Amino acid sequence: MIDKKILIPGDIIGAEEEYLPGNGAYCDKEGNLLASVAGVKEVKDRELEVFAKNNVNQISVGDVVYGVVKRIGSSMALVIIKIPRKTGLRYPDIDPFTGLHVSHLKRGYIESIRDAIHIGDILKAKVIKYIPKLELVDISTEGKELGVVLAYCSRCKTKMVKIGPDKVKCDKCGRVEHRKLSTDYGNIDKEVLEWK
Repeated sequence: MIDKKILIPGDIIGAEEEYLPGNGAYCDKEGNLLASVAGVKEVKDRELEVFAKNNVNQISVGDVVYGVVKRIGSSMALVIIKIPRKTGLRYPDIDPFTGLHVSHLKRGYIESIRDAIHIGDILKAKVIKYIPKLELVDISTEGKELGVVLAYCSRCKTKMVKIGPDKVKCDKCGRVEHRKLSTDYGNIDKEVLEWK
């Protein structure tokens, strides 16, 4: 049985008394089974496994990708990415889960990942790690051209306007928020917007 809930590494998915850890899962000292990769949970004969949603064979380290922030934890964000094909800005029909760790947001110290990105933001990022067997993808937004390319107000969900190198403002409610902005902020392909 497959559970549709999207998991990020560290999410509790079961108890050692009930299940054995399978691929993409491990047991902690307290007997909890935890996800070790981003994906969905599947139960097979008392074994809990976590699998990435889709095949990500088209990804390579160094690829620039676009993604939507779907979930934020204490030190990591879960992003659903789309990969520009090598020829032109066409997007394949895969939505791999990927992780963005707070240490890969930008150079320097960031107290909280929420100081740089919010759920619903569209990011431009670079693939820094890819493990095909686990379908594990890690991305980074370090660099001027990488970061949030479109932000939505956390209060009213309206598109926000860039007002500084790391600030955006909502024209509807007046809220000002901080983001790790790309120099390409607002310059986003229509195809990226269609899949948000």
